[in-house]
Amino acid sequence: MKIPDWLHHIPSHWEIRKASHILDISVGGTPPTSNPEFFDGDIPWVTIADMNSDEIFGSSHYLSESGLRHANIRWSEPGDLLYSFKLSIGKTCFVKNPVVTNEAIATIHKSSKIHLPFARYVLPLAFEHAAGTNIYGAKILNQQQLKSALIPLPPLDEQKKIADELDRELAEIDEFIADQIKLKELLKEQLEAQKEQIILEAGGQQVRLSRVLKGLKDGSHGTHPRVDSGGEVLLSAKNISSGELVISEDESRISLEEAAQITASGFPRKGDVMMILVGATYGRTALYDLEQTLPFQRSVGFFRPNEELITSDYLKLVMSSREFQQQLSLGIKTSAQPGIYLSDVSSRTIKLPTLKNQLSATKHFTTLNKDYSNLGNNINQAINLLKERNKSTMQTQIIHKYHTLISKYQ
Repeated sequence: MKIPDWLHHIPSHWEIRKASHILDISVGGTPPTSNPEFFDGDIPWVTIADMNSDEIFGSSHYLSESGLRHANIRWSEPGDLLYSFKLSIGKTCFVKNPVVTNEAIATIHKSSKIHLPFARYVLPLAFEHAAGTNIYGAKILNQQQLKSALIPLPPLDEQKKIADELDRELAEIDEFIADQIKLKELLKEQLEAQKEQIILEAGGQQVRLSRVLKGLKDGSHGTHPRVDSGGEVLLSAKNISSGELVISEDESRISLEEAAQITASGFPRKGDVMMILVGATYGRTALYDLEQTLPFQRSVGFFRPNEELITSDYLKLVMSSREFQQQLSLGIKTSAQPGIYLSDVSSRTIKLPTLKNQLSATKHFTTLNKDYSNLGNNINQAINLLKERNKSTMQTQIIHKYHTLISKYQ
């Protein structure tokens, strides 16, 4: 057996075994989606999207008994370890209640040969080294690669001690990360309070939003066939994030003819304020700052300022304020998902300062926002470094510092 470089430093009394020789691995499945009778039953059916913590109690998707039989999926029992090996590789979590999974998730069932809390640390490393790469250089794994991965295997008592040691150290890192996340939330609250104060100090009379607009419109209410290539992107609420318009390379696309029909009204235009009208993130705003007019779905509305009365930047500032957002919440319509009509938004009120005060207010807020963003970026960098240290800690203590770690118990 050829031993890869990453396993050259393990203690001499450890074994190196193929995963298939020591692990009881099963992979989930999906029944044909064309048959609705296979779904929405009582059997929790886990996907990678459900793997967001160290433990999993259930799922947001369900199979029926007939769907389970058709897909021939083995149950994952409490104490088993789930491992994602497609799409998002390397997520792990422990099963707390019986579930089944789809084909992107492998279950490492309880076994007398390996302590699963130890496996949670070592298997992602072993599987990563067994993975291949696609034409884009991204890691890919299949069932055969999982089963052929080489696993460093100490005696069971050492497995337990190593897992306990890593649990303690990583818990401290996780606690510090949680503190950093709380600090980010505190900074966000402070910035919102500063925004309210800036708007208050700008003064002005209370007026309906409609009074300061040249026009308003939402995106398309129609259904538009997608095209695989060419055409134009079709944007929606998901493209508004953290106060900005975000467009990725894998957006849905429609034909140029369909796009032209949607944008024939001239909305949106550079300087319009966009607001999410439908869904859990309703009320979020961003400034449309592109020269080109792109098509949107109805989940986004556009508000065109009358520049003689209000600037684009100040309109965005006041529409994103806590006071205005609270007004919006009074008009929310709840059906399948929360939403608000354009007319309801435009009927809300804002304070309209002089243009001079608007410019002063937005300049002040821009400076503050930049300072807070820099602080937030520093915190994000610290969090990312800590997360990398998490991974580094596992790799280092499992591979390169085993002698030191184990010597404490010998």
